[in-house]
Amino acid sequence: MPQIDRLQILLYGLEPALAAELVEFLNNHDVMVMPDVDTGMCSDQIARRGVKLVFCDSTSECRASALAASRLQRLPVVVTSRLPEVTDWLDALEAGAADYCAAPFDSRQINWIIDSSMHGAYVTAAA
Repeated sequence: MPQIDRLQILLYGLEPALAAELVEFLNNHDVMVMPDVDTGMCSDQIARRGVKLVFCDSTSECRASALAASRLQRLPVVVTSRLPEVTDWLDALEAGAADYCAAPFDSRQINWIIDSSMHGAYVTAAA
């Protein structure tokens, strides 16, 4: 029987408490979460790790770095924040993020994000 690969998720530049909160939700799914990495990772490193979904911090520097690194690989980037802000959400989508989520995380939203990633349903909002 062929082995089914688990969805590999990269946490990119998230502050430790926010990353831990997100990992708690992600651990309820059949996914592999890669530990939080610094924002210097390039698209080749992301590709070699087999990443299929990126959660990044909402700061403009981190968001821009994650979007640039993942654009070549056509990976969905979900901008993640401690506090939900409409302007941050709009900025993220206009910059090309696939989605935006904020703590406290909602299990329905996380489920939707993972399901969409596993089935290739994500399309970035802007190029």
